[in-house]
Amino acid sequence: MAVLYVSPTGQDTHEGTAQFPFKTITHALRQARPGGIVQLASGTYQAGEQFPLVVPAGVTVAGSQAQSVTIQGGGSYRADSDAAGAQATVTANAAVVLGDRAQVREVTITNPQGTGLLTSTGAALIVNSRPLRCQQHGALINRHAHPVLSKHQ
Repeated sequence: MAVLYVSPTGQDTHEGTAQFPFKTITHALRQARPGGIVQLASGTYQAGEQFPLVVPAGVTVAGSQAQSVTIQGGGSYRADSDAAGAQATVTANAAVVLGDRAQVREVTITNPQGTGLLTSTGAALIVNSRPLRCQQHGALINRHAHPVLSKHQ
């Protein structure tokens, strides 16, 4: 399982290691593979990010229980899904979009213009994370998604 490190003081030209972290979650998510972890250092992630942040299937975005980690922003997202022959479209301004089996842990998510978390398909896991100051929805769950929200690890 690969761990990619991100810090607001890092650089996307770095290696993504603990000593040389990436600057943006966006860049780390492009490198992440299923089973991988994007480990966030304390701080606010906003500048340089391309919203919404789409967490691929099987990837975990993790903050820290001991430190404050905030993702702030949003962008337009449209998801088309076809489950059991029923077409469904979700369009939203979202900060974070979780794929099937994707996880977000120990992160505060703020979207002053829309939705914090969006799950449109599959079984995402949201642990000790909270949407805060989101204009529309803290979490938006499409009918084809069945996420698990937990306050415990």
